[in-house]
Amino acid sequence: LFYDYIKINKDLRDLDFRKNLKEKTEICEKAEKLLNLKSINKIHYQLQELHEHWKNTGPVSRELREDLWERFQNISKKLNKKRNDHFVRIKAEDNNKLFNKNTICKKIDLIASKTISSHKEWEETVFQLDILEKEWKKIGKLNKENNSIAWRNLRTSINNIYSKRNSFYKNIKQKKSEIIKTKTV
Repeated sequence: LFYDYIKINKDLRDLDFRKNLKEKTEICEKAEKLLNLKSINKIHYQLQELHEHWKNTGPVSRELREDLWERFQNISKKLNKKRNDHFVRIKAEDNNKLFNKNTICKKIDLIASKTISSHKEWEETVFQLDILEKEWKKIGKLNKENNSIAWRNLRTSINNIYSKRNSFYKNIKQKKSEIIKTKTV
């Protein structure tokens, strides 16, 4: 009777191993299919689910354990590398965009440093400023932190030009009012 129980237990264990092997092989196949997905978020979440499913699935026979785990681990590494490469690429693009936006702000500062002495020159300057601002906006959005820095730089550069223009026109208005005052006296 004792040996009958041992044989039944061994048979049940082998049956369980085969069932777990089939399930873990399916998990590996699903993970391999994730390599073809384009959405990084879907890949990440589905891979997390597959890892959780792997943990909840029972063991397989000792001979197959290591090979199966290495297969799943290699697929996971490839998927995580794809995700990391995506974020590295986004960060590099953001840094490039920030550099381009800062370059435009320097151009605006250069325009602001010029001495402008007529209404026509101010009209041309404002026209150039509008072109540069549109070019700045066309570059695109950055991550939250860099975006606020870039906007602050743009606002500062534009405000420098507009405050200079306002003081120019205030001086002209003041000179005109003095001329009118002298002519009326």
